Amino acid sequence: TSQLRCLHQNSCNISKEYRRSCTSCRLNKCFAVGMKKDLILPDEKLRSRARPTFKKPRYRWCRVPADIDDSQLMSALTSVAPACVSLEGVRFGGMVKQEPASGSFDDQMTASASGVGEGEIVDADDSRIGEEDGNDDDEATRDAGVVAAVAAAASSSGPITVNEVVDDADSETTPILPGEFGQTSALRSFDPRWQTDGRHFETTPIYHQLCLCVTDYQLPYDQQCASTLSSKLFNLEDGFSTLEKSVRKMIRLIPAMPILSQLDKNLLGKLVKLRVFGAIQIISVLSYDYDRDAWVVLFEAADGLEEAVLHTREAIIGTFMSLTSKRWLDDRALYSVSDVERIYQTLTDYYRDMLRLFGGHRKVAAVVLLAIYLLEEDRALLLSSAEQEEVRQAQSQYLSHLDGIAKMCESESGEPASRIVQRALLALLRVRWLDVRYSDGSRILQVARVPPLMQELAAT
Repeated sequence: TSQLRCLHQNSCNISKEYRRSCTSCRLNKCFAVGMKKDLILPDEKLRSRARPTFKKPRYRWCRVPADIDDSQLMSALTSVAPACVSLEGVRFGGMVKQEPASGSFDDQMTASASGVGEGEIVDADDSRIGEEDGNDDDEATRDAGVVAAVAAAASSSGPITVNEVVDDADSETTPILPGEFGQTSALRSFDPRWQTDGRHFETTPIYHQLCLCVTDYQLPYDQQCASTLSSKLFNLEDGFSTLEKSVRKMIRLIPAMPILSQLDKNLLGKLVKLRVFGAIQIISVLSYDYDRDAWVVLFEAADGLEEAVLHTREAIIGTFMSLTSKRWLDDRALYSVSDVERIYQTLTDYYRDMLRLFGGHRKVAAVVLLAIYLLEEDRALLLSSAEQEEVRQAQSQYLSHLDGIAKMCESESGEPASRIVQRALLALLRVRWLDVRYSDGSRILQVARVPPLMQELAAT
């Protein structure tokens, strides 16, 4: 039989079995080649009978290929002003066959999302614009108040939720100045006290506040936490349970950080919940021991302080290797063995980058990068225009602080400050990839086997 072809420019074949599913041709062109009228279906039936077209799964933008060329990313960063760097993405690309535990995510989060803004604290260096230098004693008093508040919060124990953690940071001993809140100008973009001072950034009040944040985060854990800080991790739930103490500490720290303390607490709660797993990777450099390739934390014991050592490679493999048998609905593997190895490699690469770029200032730089990461724009946040502007101003402030730290580290790292900033922002791309990988794992947690705080943050 002859092959009948229509007059369409793509030469769509309408012979035999294709006659009833010709979706590329118009009816008049089909008539032109002699198709019988009874074989031509109306447009509605053509659309309903057309063979479906499947698109390839759209991978998240943050899935950086293993053979990524850093020079290409660096050239892209150089063409964009640091303040304009905005990493947008969707957290999950598919559903896992194994359903999460009972109870919707909205049910778990409603109480926390509504309660996160109940308390307000000001940062330890907060003061009115234009105050005289003679108020240093008052600032020192406020410093002591915040340190005492954070120390008291860090020593608490028992099941808590995100809003309870934030509320614990709001202490009566923390003075709240009248007129400091409820205004968009609270970020004080033009306050000279919050501006970087070139190569003398370490002499500014903001650097002192960032150092206080590092000190607060490194306070020892209480003795009850020692049993949960075990290096013998065999499954996903053990791994995420071990993260709980560090996450709790970080959530207490964030509302006390400069500039972030002035954001609306409901907005701050959204930012933290969306990026909690990436944020904990950034701040984990404060407890990382380069010589032992392990996280080392202190906890209080009967005879003084003792160490808890979690070897990085063992902890990551023990947490994620059990998930290599899980699959997405499209039959893709949730994790492969190479994925687990790459999680470890990406995290240690981040640690090495921080040491190479910032040296002895890496812990303060990690606090700044934590704020920059939390303040990235994301469509999933569904922020109003006023909230978006507030977040942009806050991120701009922290980007200028990162530039100040980079200028301090020029002589030590041997690279110009602009290059240090670019490579630090490049490290955040890898952190976002880690964030998604941890978030994927959290979706299939058996939430009954993890602490309440991790239940609340699972699959957010």
